[in-house]
Amino acid sequence: MIKNIKYRKNLILNNVKLLIQNLILKLYLPRNIEIKKIINENRKFIKTQQPIFSKKEFDKNQYGMSYQNFKNINKDINSFITYSDLLNFIIQDLYKRKINYLEIGSSVMKNFVQISNFARNSELYCFDINDIPKKYINDINNLYTYILSEYNKITTYKNIKINTVLKV
Repeated sequence: MIKNIKYRKNLILNNVKLLIQNLILKLYLPRNIEIKKIINENRKFIKTQQPIFSKKEFDKNQYGMSYQNFKNINKDINSFITYSDLLNFIIQDLYKRKINYLEIGSSVMKNFVQISNFARNSELYCFDINDIPKKYINDINNLYTYILSEYNKITTYKNIKINTVLKV
């Protein structure tokens, strides 16, 4: 009974914190035109990727996430800035869209595909112990080659010891 009360209290507090955070972010949205362009570009692109994966694919793999997270993975992203937006802003500002990028723990690919869509003439690598959603891969002995990019060289690694990856 006490655990249930504590759980409900924490749930309410977390919802209030999120409400306050969203209100503050709404009032102080980034005024930088370049970041707004990146946010819009990322939101348009990620809508073309929906659904990231199906319930059947989730049930088979789990992707290192809970069912609660799965229920939200295919929802639209709001207009608030995300780390994918920030990474793309840094890529544009510092590197003029040409980068070498490694993402570890990228099985869902939601962030990785946004980086891939934004970067140009780059080499992008991702590593995860889980399978990558089928729509993003050609499977060649646990070494995956990404098939959606026309601008970048992209390779993903699955279930390979870190030592092996670093020796490559």
